[in-house]
Amino acid sequence: MRFGILPLFVSAAVWSLGSGVFMTLQPLRLEAYGFSTEAIGLVLTANMVGFIVGCLLGQPVIASVGHIRAYAAFAAVTTVCMLALDWSHALLPWLLLRFAAGFATAALSVVTESWLNEMTTNEKRGQTLTLYVLCMGLFYGLGQLGAQHFEPTGSRVLMIAAGLFAFSLVPLTAIKVLTPKPPRQVTLHLLTAFKVSPTGAVGCFATGMIAMTFAGIGPLYGSQIGLPLASIAFLMAASQIGGIALQFPLGWLSDRTDRRYILVGMHIALIAVSVGFILVDAQSAWWLLILLFAGFGGFAEALYPVSVAHANDRATPEQYVSVSSNLLLFWALGGAVGPVIGTAAIDHAGPAAFFWYAAIVSFLLGLFTFWRLLRRRRIDAETTLEEFQVYPTTSPAVYEWVPHTPLKAEGKPEAKPPQAGGPA
Repeated sequence: MRFGILPLFVSAAVWSLGSGVFMTLQPLRLEAYGFSTEAIGLVLTANMVGFIVGCLLGQPVIASVGHIRAYAAFAAVTTVCMLALDWSHALLPWLLLRFAAGFATAALSVVTESWLNEMTTNEKRGQTLTLYVLCMGLFYGLGQLGAQHFEPTGSRVLMIAAGLFAFSLVPLTAIKVLTPKPPRQVTLHLLTAFKVSPTGAVGCFATGMIAMTFAGIGPLYGSQIGLPLASIAFLMAASQIGGIALQFPLGWLSDRTDRRYILVGMHIALIAVSVGFILVDAQSAWWLLILLFAGFGGFAEALYPVSVAHANDRATPEQYVSVSSNLLLFWALGGAVGPVIGTAAIDHAGPAAFFWYAAIVSFLLGLFTFWRLLRRRRIDAETTLEEFQVYPTTSPAVYEWVPHTPLKAEGKPEAKPPQAGGPA
């Protein structure tokens, strides 16, 4: 890995740390303000809607002013939004500020990932992407662990998160590098992506509905069953580590069979873990809670990269970036819808209701995947099986530089043919 990309990793790690701290305490802060769980869901939805807009509209800003100035602008917007959250306890300002922050953080990812595209050699793309995913996940988890040292309603947590976003400017503004090419403009082709792979699109949507929702309201579940803040922070970090750890073995398995079997298996596992959550409470064994949080985060997060890999099996090389980018938008749409439904369930039926919701969603989407498995045969693994790669749910720009390597049945890469077969 070239030393020149190290500042990009440092910047991404710094603001991931801030995000981890803030996102763990955000639902607890809103709960302390007296917000209903449904209102908390709306705040999470506003953030995800901002993320979608940032993915779609961040590129023109980058193209007009360049990567460094765009990054500085988006980091400044996020910093101000964080600090401004302390000004009001009303719902409308929070919705507007979280929307703006979602837009800016998505655009920060577009800048970072398009920059990495310019500075990474073809031979190192797979290694760079894996390290990038691990870096983001690890520091986000460290931020979740650090959240236990702050009062949810205090000003310090906002100052720390805002300061980390501002500090992420330092490594990037010190880079001496040629101006990278502007990232490719993202266009909405959701119907095309769904036609290429209904299973992949549904799997990405499911990840948003379940994993993104859990990341946002998991701390609320812990609070409502009576766990202390330190325990909540540790368990949310466990879910993040589970999300990182399970992606690799599940991806390895999916390279060796029809990925839809793996997707169905993950949905079954999510149903089982959700039932476990329904049966436990704050007095349950600590090791059991750790396993449940890690398992839920792991299986829910792994749905996304396996679904994208499955869709890439069906896409032609010309469709690769477009389909993958639009699958990210499916994930974001699921992340916008999920908090509204999940928090409404909690509001009306208690904290365990979220896991009833997760179990029902997993059952329905697992049933859909199994139906597709029966309806469409597996495409020829000798020519069209796409090698699994971890994918961060950060921005569409990452798909411009991820390695695209077909995998033969015996595990040797070969060139992908122009036609990949029917949808599945």
